[in-house]
Amino acid sequence: MWPALEPLFAKVTPSTNGCYEVEDVLTDLLDGTQELWIACDDKNPTKILAVMTTMFSQRPRKKVFQVIFIAGSKLRLWKDEFIAAFESYAKRCGATLAEGYFREEWVHVWPGSRISGAIIVKDI
Repeated sequence: MWPALEPLFAKVTPSTNGCYEVEDVLTDLLDGTQELWIACDDKNPTKILAVMTTMFSQRPRKKVFQVIFIAGSKLRLWKDEFIAAFESYAKRCGATLAEGYFREEWVHVWPGSRISGAIIVKDI
């Protein structure tokens, strides 16, 4: 299945400031560091519309569900189901906060979400 997923992850790994290449995503998926989510077209289940990877992070006071990568097309067809599924899963697993590395526009897509700070980077 990786050949179908790789081009989608190739769209988002360049925004990691050199921290991830596509093969690193595959490694994380295979070793269980990240979990894979796939949205398919209802009319053509073999057509992948979007992919997402997630992981949990235990902080001193909260278990956090993190969306690490998300990429796809035809957002309106899958966003509501994706959001409902990952929020439900995160709650069942004991998370009390969800966060993700999204484009700012996602705050308009994900009901109840908010922008909290910014990631500022500098190569040193």
